[in-house]
Amino acid sequence: MQVLMKPELELLCMELPCWASLIKSSLNEIQCEISLPKNGGDTHANISLTIFLQSRRLAAMETKGKQKRWPIFCPERHINPDGDFCLGVYNKIPTVEDSITAQTWWQILNDYLKLQFLADRIGRWPIKNAYPHGDGGDLQESIEEKIFQSSLGGELEYTNLRASGMLGLKQRTKLLSKHGDLLINGRQACIFIEQCGCKKKQKN
Repeated sequence: MQVLMKPELELLCMELPCWASLIKSSLNEIQCEISLPKNGGDTHANISLTIFLQSRRLAAMETKGKQKRWPIFCPERHINPDGDFCLGVYNKIPTVEDSITAQTWWQILNDYLKLQFLADRIGRWPIKNAYPHGDGGDLQESIEEKIFQSSLGGELEYTNLRASGMLGLKQRTKLLSKHGDLLINGRQACIFIEQCGCKKKQKN
């Protein structure tokens, strides 16, 4: 008997990539075995993921009850308190409505998992991919766009935005990159170092 699934999950199953195998499905979630290829032709260690709907957006996490490779919760590794993955800036993650958006979602998951495997080796989240979590990423992106478009130059635009309260920053330290076009993420050491194995000190 065919198992009924929510349309978004059904579309994901129709566009299942070669590195994912469907293990189990139900109305609200699917379970997949992931075998992500490396650049050299080998594959990363297999992981079991559960993909489910969360406020009309698809979310993914390591399957409960299975041996876990990554921390249950770690802001540094972009894993949310409930265990689901912070896949990126919200407005960049499409609502799955057709085959194209389903393929895009799988690619976003692929990119995220590659970063997790890289973080396993280097002990921290790769710096260039370290946008703030959730809505904070949307805000940073909009501010950087304003800085980029400003004819006044990054330093002055940053000063104006900060004075207006848009940045929500209280620190006196400058948070612009050396080229003045990007906001620097004020990263702190991971608070779960012993459980996660993250490096104690982060670099901006």
